[in-house]
Amino acid sequence: MPDSPDPGPAPATGDDAAPVRPSQAGGPAEAGPAGSTGPVGSTGPASVPGPAFGVGEAKSAGPRHGPSAPITDADRQATADQLRAACGDGRLTLDEFSERVGSAWAAQTAEELARAGAGIVPPRVGIQRSSSTIVNILGDGRRLGRWRMPRRTVIVNLLGDWTLDLRGALMDEDAVTDGVLDILYISLIGDLTISVPDGMEVDMSGLVVLGDRHLELAMVSERPGTPRLRLRLAGLIGDVRVSSGSLTGR
Repeated sequence: MPDSPDPGPAPATGDDAAPVRPSQAGGPAEAGPAGSTGPVGSTGPASVPGPAFGVGEAKSAGPRHGPSAPITDADRQATADQLRAACGDGRLTLDEFSERVGSAWAAQTAEELARAGAGIVPPRVGIQRSSSTIVNILGDGRRLGRWRMPRRTVIVNLLGDWTLDLRGALMDEDAVTDGVLDILYISLIGDLTISVPDGMEVDMSGLVVLGDRHLELAMVSERPGTPRLRLRLAGLIGDVRVSSGSLTGR
């Protein structure tokens, strides 16, 4: 009687029904059915992608704004523009503007910059407005305290002395925008005395036939944003003196 044929290995049952399929040459085994936690045959837990940054590596959302935070030239320029606007609409005198804008450009921290622009008051009353052309026949003329100074001023003087204190002057908006104040002084007989804020540049030119001309400015740096005084002279007899406020003694 011939031998019975070999029935072969018994069919797989249960978990053995899903054999491991080899991957491409030399590669690791492919993953098993859905729901498995890793490649078939692995003993460690499945890897979980980590965060993009480690703990404590969050970036700041913006620049610091604390009192001691550093500032940039853009911050200083913004404050200077606000001061210039306040001076143009009569909330700051020329002397106040010159001092504040100098502090703004010298500021190193946000607190110092804030002090330069703090406490600006609304426009004040009691301001003496000045005409752009003044004619004086006989007598002295003064512009002191708070008075509105036009962008261009012409003074025609026959006989008399003139005193102009620009420290309390409120500038027209054109003077703030152009950065210059023009004064033309035409005189037959008489002296002219002008006081300017410290740090204000003065350009004096023209002719005085018989008389002295004095220009005495404080030894301080020019303050950015402060307008320059451009003085033109045409006189016969008389002295002209232009000096910084700190040198006038009052």
